[in-house]
Amino acid sequence: MKSPMNKVALVTGGVGGIGTGISKALAAKGFTVVANYLVPNSEQHWLDEMAVLGLPADRYGVALADVTDIEACAAMVAMIEARYGPVAVLVNCAGITRDASFRKMTLEQWRAVMATNLDSVFNVTKQVIDGMCEIDLPPGEIRLRILKGPEYEIVDKQNAQRLEVRRQRIPRRNLRRGPHERNLKPERRARTD
Repeated sequence: MKSPMNKVALVTGGVGGIGTGISKALAAKGFTVVANYLVPNSEQHWLDEMAVLGLPADRYGVALADVTDIEACAAMVAMIEARYGPVAVLVNCAGITRDASFRKMTLEQWRAVMATNLDSVFNVTKQVIDGMCEIDLPPGEIRLRILKGPEYEIVDKQNAQRLEVRRQRIPRRNLRRGPHERNLKPERRARTD
């Protein structure tokens, strides 16, 4: 495995409140942070927040892309890798809600939520996973995080990805359970060891 000269972290949905907090924490750990966003002009607040940290301008950036579109994700990752280097850490944080009771929810609302909250995990992870398997991170660094909520199906998906990546000999220290997994009752937590 090779050590990254410039540790790059990609945070999908990264310009929102949670994404900004995650981005700041990653920047404090020495990562070059790239925040993905979809809504034009929503990135300016994030850029201002990162500038307040006093980081050099080449240590953070934004990437406009629709994470529900796999081709857009491929183009986004290609741009990030060309400008900053290979992605060493991915935080899948993009998510939306369409507040409606199930009885009132339309099929279009359902599909929008599923595409953003679930399909995006595949669309972005697929673009970076091979490169991530080649990079060795120091002890304690988290490589892949999916922040999607406490649903059991999401936990199973995350565990499946963790197990697949573990088979690629990524050190166990780079893989962590999300905070929602630690709070599940033992019978609901998928076995990962």
